[in-house]
Amino acid sequence: MFSPRQCLVSVAILAAVSAPYLFTPALAGYSNPNITKQQQSCISRGNSYARSRKEAKATQAYEAAFATATDVNQCLAIVDGTEKYGSVLNDARRAGLNKALSLATNEQDLLNIAAKSRQNQLYEITKTAVDGVVAKASTTNDLYELARRAQATSLNDVAHMSLQRIYSQAKTVEDAVAFAKQAKLLGADDLSRKAIKDIIDDATETHELCSFVTQIEVLGYKDLMRRDLRKALDFAKNVDDCKEVFEVARHYDQGDLSNLAAYRGKRMILMQQVQDNKSAYKDQLEQWKAGKMAEQEQQAAEDMAKQQEQQQQPAPNKAPSPGF
Repeated sequence: MFSPRQCLVSVAILAAVSAPYLFTPALAGYSNPNITKQQQSCISRGNSYARSRKEAKATQAYEAAFATATDVNQCLAIVDGTEKYGSVLNDARRAGLNKALSLATNEQDLLNIAAKSRQNQLYEITKTAVDGVVAKASTTNDLYELARRAQATSLNDVAHMSLQRIYSQAKTVEDAVAFAKQAKLLGADDLSRKAIKDIIDDATETHELCSFVTQIEVLGYKDLMRRDLRKALDFAKNVDDCKEVFEVARHYDQGDLSNLAAYRGKRMILMQQVQDNKSAYKDQLEQWKAGKMAEQEQQAAEDMAKQQEQQQQPAPNKAPSPGF
């Protein structure tokens, strides 16, 4: 058994440990360095009403807090105070985020509003914020910066939208390759691969396609590199083209393609030899025919000359025939 003194000591220790929790003022229920004491008071009152399921009064208390907000950070901080009470404070959140939209002055404000409204499933506000931030970005550099900020704010779809807009502005192969590299760095492999695939599909020259393989090697898209080489081989028009594909394919360990390029190159050489032989035979035949005709014509001319010569000679005198 404990003595009375020991009991008193235990109670004193328990009280000392529990004091911060038992005697914390209501204002400490939610605190944020971005909000004022007056706003904290409104938040505490609104949360008290929300616990009692008094939705209208809770919303009114929060609206009073939003009315005194002077920037986006304050609005978002007040919205954070509603998170414990779910759908009861949906109207309050919507009012606060709309107020934040009216106070937004830059892209980062709009991105923060978009992220917060999506977190609270207020998608119409998210769309308004996203449309606003995309409209503010006009140059390629602005759109890349927007994509980076959007990723940092966990708005990957906004980053994707920005990158799509950048790609739509690409006018040269160099622009598209630069875009593919940046898109890969930002984690948008689908757009990066699409850019490379479109370049391959548009190319029609073997040399161009073989040169392009070296440009995309750094991206590590082995399947697209192989696609490029296959198309380069399909568009090979002569032995030199086949030789170039053979060398590039062998460099990148594409044994089947290098063997196929070697086979097609050898076949072209043989076909050229056959064609050359046919041409040579045809030339020889034409020469023989021409020579034969010349001989015949010469023989005919000689025969005609002999006949004419014979006709020009006088006829020999005949002996008189004997009488009866």
